[in-house]
Amino acid sequence: MGIYITFLFILVVESLASIRLKGDRRLSKFCMLGALVSLILLAGLRYNNGVDYPNYKDIYEDPYELHAMKELGFVQLVDFMNSLGLTYQVFVFLFSWLTVWLAFRFIRRYSPYPFFSLLIYFSIGNYYFSTFNAIRQGLAIVIFLNMLEVVRQRKMIKYSVVMILTALCVHFSAFLLIPLIYFLNRHINLWTKIILVIGISSLTGVIILLIENSPYAVYLLFEGFAAPLTPTNYMLLLFSVGVIYYESKNRAWSDQHRIFSNLNIIVLALSALALAFENTPMIMVVNRVLGYFSMIYIVVIPIIIFHLKSKSLQSISINVLSLIFAFLCYWALSSNGVTNMMVPYKTIFQS
Repeated sequence: MGIYITFLFILVVESLASIRLKGDRRLSKFCMLGALVSLILLAGLRYNNGVDYPNYKDIYEDPYELHAMKELGFVQLVDFMNSLGLTYQVFVFLFSWLTVWLAFRFIRRYSPYPFFSLLIYFSIGNYYFSTFNAIRQGLAIVIFLNMLEVVRQRKMIKYSVVMILTALCVHFSAFLLIPLIYFLNRHINLWTKIILVIGISSLTGVIILLIENSPYAVYLLFEGFAAPLTPTNYMLLLFSVGVIYYESKNRAWSDQHRIFSNLNIIVLALSALALAFENTPMIMVVNRVLGYFSMIYIVVIPIIIFHLKSKSLQSISINVLSLIFAFLCYWALSSNGVTNMMVPYKTIFQS
């Protein structure tokens, strides 16, 4: 676990220096490049780390399993890589590089404190470590996040085409994201949002019916997927409620960051559903869908801190939260690292 702690320590130091680094563009670019390369190598050079690693190895090397997949573009990609004689490790590196690079691109576009954002990205297991444990969906998530600017510009055709290609070449569930272009730019007042959350969380029967006719229907058949809520579920619920509270005190914020405000409502609604479906197979489905939207907090939290009037309050907030996120990361790796095949970390040079 030492390599994770080393990366965590470096990211904490950079996060604590966020305000100072913001004023030094040359040093900031150098540190960001170093972090980007390091996190790509950590994910891309791993060997048998992450629960998806052996699963996708079987798919990559077994034509029968590969051609049973819905994503025809993904099937063609793997067939092409196999025809070139490229190993499974090249596939892992390619997906890791794309996922981490697109996450960095999202952070650089939106976060006023990118090093603080990087720490959040690394510390919450569903974010950076989705590269290890949800290989295809992890990539689909960051593609979607990078399309938010296209949504803001109301370029419906471009957004739809990219999401269709993502669904065909990466993860079929990306089809579910296409209708969001009609929702995310809308101005919705606070009380309407709250009513929407209550309404959605009360439609559990309808939601089960929809999922029975979606790519996630298979999860309903496995009682083994029934699980209690995780600490991450409670954290996301806390984040979403906190943003709602902030909006109630700063009405201009939701207009200025309308897409993030509306995505936050989706997270809150899905978190409420997670509470309703706890200890049922549906919890896995909800958490999979939640994954598409929950990563907004790696930029939303820094944006809210940046809008605090006092520089000293900004600094205190970043420092305190950096230490909290670092502790949560260490605790998660210590508690679940072996279960999720994260520990011990091995590289291809140790295979």
